[in-house]
Amino acid sequence: DALMVPTDNTLDMVEDMNSLLVIWSNDVNLPDLAEKFLRFVKKESSDSGDQWVNTRSYNLVINAWAKSQRRESFNRAHALLHEMERSTSVEPDLLSYSGVISCIAKSKSSNDAKKAEVVLRELDKHNVAPDNIIYNQVINIHSKSGARGSAERCEKLLTVMHDLANDGNDKVAPDVRTYNLVLSAWANEKGPKEAEEVLQRLESHKSINPNSISYITCMDAYARVGDAHNNLRVLSMMEKSFKKGNKNAKPTRRAYTSALNALAKSGRGDAGARAEALVNTMEKLYKAGDTDMKPDTTVYNILINCHKSSATRAEKVLYKMGKRDVVSYTTVINAYSTQGGENAAKRAQSLLDEMQNDDVEPNAQTFNGAITAW
Repeated sequence: DALMVPTDNTLDMVEDMNSLLVIWSNDVNLPDLAEKFLRFVKKESSDSGDQWVNTRSYNLVINAWAKSQRRESFNRAHALLHEMERSTSVEPDLLSYSGVISCIAKSKSSNDAKKAEVVLRELDKHNVAPDNIIYNQVINIHSKSGARGSAERCEKLLTVMHDLANDGNDKVAPDVRTYNLVLSAWANEKGPKEAEEVLQRLESHKSINPNSISYITCMDAYARVGDAHNNLRVLSMMEKSFKKGNKNAKPTRRAYTSALNALAKSGRGDAGARAEALVNTMEKLYKAGDTDMKPDTTVYNILINCHKSSATRAEKVLYKMGKRDVVSYTTVINAYSTQGGENAAKRAQSLLDEMQNDDVEPNAQTFNGAITAW
């Protein structure tokens, strides 16, 4: 059918076409149809000697491919970008390149980082000034990969950002997210010590302060290796930073959860006692008005796990917490199974019966713990 023209004004026509593209592009299942519509509009306008598509039109379709997360998303989006680069009527902008990199970030391919840097280099070839958002996108891809050399590559990109900012492009100056991504890269590739070195650089930075994510990322790195001592030390650093006026470093429930996980994995004899102290602090902060610090089922489950060497203490937590789930009961049952003895076996069986009365469905681990208790 012939394209119906709602107005003689070209600008109005472009906006009308883009409004329709927005509808197509918002459906994650229809990026190919969005692209077909773009090409249809482009041909119809060309045949009429007009121009009904612009940079935003292409960007909408590129973003549609990014949202779809299909295998061919990057190739299709990259082809659209190249089409813009070659065009005499439509020029790509920063959002065009950012959209293509978004396709890469969602593809989870082994060579994602290399492809992202290729797109990043294309910016300079076409005189499009970068900002810290697009550099952060590329650093994030390197950071998540954990591949050999990825952290060092993040550091090099960070240096490039500083250099560009010093040359006059303030928009590309690194921000706290940039440093957090570099910190995460070191944590993923190497370990907590290297991650903390980045945190220390942030703490001494003249214009950028670490935020909660900075500290939590470092804490998680220590938690993964069961280093409760250093995890708690970083939590203390976080608390001190907040007390000194860094409002973005406010200790959160997520930070305390990381500390609890570190204690649970540490195997320390005082893990249960230290974990109890942390949860007590959370409860006090919640009662004082900090709603974020309210301990949830996850927090109490980790606390129970910290008491796995003492079934009776673990059971006290079970009855102290509000909503209990299969993990709550199973962890206590396993604690009694490990303890051994007839009384422990009876208590494990009693908890199995009780959880079913509590409308909590046991799983294979629950039944296994109750059986082996005998």
